[in-house]
Amino acid sequence: MVSIELFNRIDAHQYWTRSRSSGVTSMDAAKFKKLEDYVSTLGKRGAEEEKNGEYAEAIPTYLKLVDALIIMADAAPSYPSWVKCTTSAENYQKKIKSLIALAAVKQEKSEAQVEMKTVSETK
Repeated sequence: MVSIELFNRIDAHQYWTRSRSSGVTSMDAAKFKKLEDYVSTLGKRGAEEEKNGEYAEAIPTYLKLVDALIIMADAAPSYPSWVKCTTSAENYQKKIKSLIALAAVKQEKSEAQVEMKTVSETK
């Protein structure tokens, strides 16, 4: 399986070429299309969850999306497709990191409000 790293173009192309010559088989077109549809669905669902401020729900959706993109990259029929998949996976990983931070801030804010409400009720 491909590990997501920042490759320079030459190293990335060499990796892709080696993986193809080492017997990695690509999936048939119908399965690849299904995987593309799944990636699209996960992307839309994650974006909707993020838009609604449901960061904790968007994180696992985007994690599934990254996994699917990595599988797509392994089965990519061409180098440009592979680059597109791995670049998208990297971008979603960055998004996940920012959502983790946003979810933590949202949780802290919620806990502070509960604490303030509890303090005001005891007075």
